[in-house]
Amino acid sequence: MLKKISALVQRHPVTWRGAWSLVHHLPFLLPHDASYRGVKHLGLSAGGLVLDVGANDGISALSFRRLLPDNPVLSVEISPRHEPALRRLKARLKDFDYVLVGAGEVHHTLRLFTPAYKGILLHTFAGGDSRTVRHALVVAFGQAVADQCTLLEDDTVIQPLDELNVDPAFIKIDVEGMANSVLRGLRKTLERSNPAMMIEVEPNEINEMLRFLRGFEYQAMAYDTERDALTIFRSIDEFFISGNKNLYFVSNRSIVNNLSF
Repeated sequence: MLKKISALVQRHPVTWRGAWSLVHHLPFLLPHDASYRGVKHLGLSAGGLVLDVGANDGISALSFRRLLPDNPVLSVEISPRHEPALRRLKARLKDFDYVLVGAGEVHHTLRLFTPAYKGILLHTFAGGDSRTVRHALVVAFGQAVADQCTLLEDDTVIQPLDELNVDPAFIKIDVEGMANSVLRGLRKTLERSNPAMMIEVEPNEINEMLRFLRGFEYQAMAYDTERDALTIFRSIDEFFISGNKNLYFVSNRSIVNNLSF
């Protein structure tokens, strides 16, 4: 039933934005994505840093705070349009900070396109390719709504996140199809800290991701919402058929609680 309601809400920008705002103000609705609950089974120590890559307006940081109340969160966000929301969140949330920068393998600049519908920022559809952004709007809302959207442009800076010089216990990556570039910019951090990870995966990037992380001795896992357990990743088809998009990765040195086989 909840999935059906969610699907209906997301059919129009106005209802989509209303639901998004509601989650911010009603903590019992957190986490905003059920698959985030898998982080509870990773055995993370209190005080271990959560590196939140692709912070959006702080919704993921709020979700992690609800699930991991004793872990500091450092959010990384590419869009300067989210800074007001992140600044407000920093003022009221203990052990939270943010960095406004894009994540990638090498230094460069990127023009970011953020769609807006009658003043409503559709920030989850933002991206570096205007045609891809337009196509995503059509798929989500239909041609008529997509035609009424304007694309706002911002020039942003991309850098390897190794340069943050942090030792995260957990990394979340949600960067709209650019996860492999982000991972390549985290090589030193992965080698040094062996953090557990949750990554939003697109079908066209998963094979490269699995090969790359295998070299760091990571095991891929998926979160089973019905059993509230992390399960061993078995096949690409099975993963995407289940409706999953967030794939967990755990270093062979990590402890995983309530693991289901």
